[in-house]
Amino acid sequence: MSKLEKKSTEREVLLGKVEQDRDKAIKELGETAAELARAREENSELKAKVEELQLEAAQVLISSFGVALEQFACKFPDLDLS
Repeated sequence: MSKLEKKSTEREVLLGKVEQDRDKAIKELGETAAELARAREENSELKAKVEELQLEAAQVLISSFGVALEQFACKFPDLDLS
C-alpha cells in the first residue's frame, strides 16, 4: 500500500505543478492578447497620422508651387504660364 500512496502523492504534486503551469500560461496568454490589442490600436493610429501628414505635405507642395508660379510670373511677365 505504501507504494500506491507514494505514487498517489507524487501524482497529486505533479498535478498541482501542471495546474500552476496552466494558470500561468492562461495569464500570459491574456497579457499577450492585451498587448496585441494595444499594438493593433497603435498601428491604426499611426496609419491615420501618416495619412494626415501625407495630406499636409501635399497641401504644402501645392501652396509652394503656387508661390513659385507667382514668382516666375513676376520675373517673366510676358510668359504664358497657363
